[in-house]
Amino acid sequence: MRHAPTPVPDDIPVTKVGAVILRLRDGQPQVLLNQPRPKPLTPEDMPSPGLVRGTRMYQDASGQMLDANHDGRTPPPEGAVLEPLQKTLAREVEEEASLTLPMLELAQVKDLGAYQFPSRKKEPYPIHWYGVMLDEVAADALPLDGHRDALHTRWASLAELKAMVVEGRMSPGYVPIAELAVAQMGLAATARLARSHPDTPPRLR
Repeated sequence: MRHAPTPVPDDIPVTKVGAVILRLRDGQPQVLLNQPRPKPLTPEDMPSPGLVRGTRMYQDASGQMLDANHDGRTPPPEGAVLEPLQKTLAREVEEEASLTLPMLELAQVKDLGAYQFPSRKKEPYPIHWYGVMLDEVAADALPLDGHRDALHTRWASLAELKAMVVEGRMSPGYVPIAELAVAQMGLAATARLARSHPDTPPRLR
């Protein structure tokens, strides 16, 4: 049974930003998964793979830029100014997927909104998500290793994501967001067209 993600009310501060990076391969949408690096204090604890996401920075009263609380639920101090969502997006896709700012500016980017993320290890917390659609050339040029904040990345179909959830290898919270990005960016209709007309080249909206 498909579960829609739960939207976050506008009055709740969101300190996490995520990206559903997409491409079309043989007319079917694929999502870029990343393998985060272990935490420095627990190198033996390998995190589960997932989508690109990270923490916004804020400017404090002295003008210094600091990371917001990493638990995703604690708002920054009173009077702090959070950086724009798009700035966090640009930083995280480069650090975790080597997707540079020029590549991001050429991509099709869609604001998906903020949704509660049902973490497997802690209480749900809000993430503001973006869909990032790469064309074939950009997707093929994207490196799959050598990232600053991820061990490696790889492309996966929605069916693979669901299988990983069933096998306990990935948080189930990623699947509804990936499905939302595919639907809102018009890729679900493109995939249906490709299945019904396999000899017709797919068209991106």
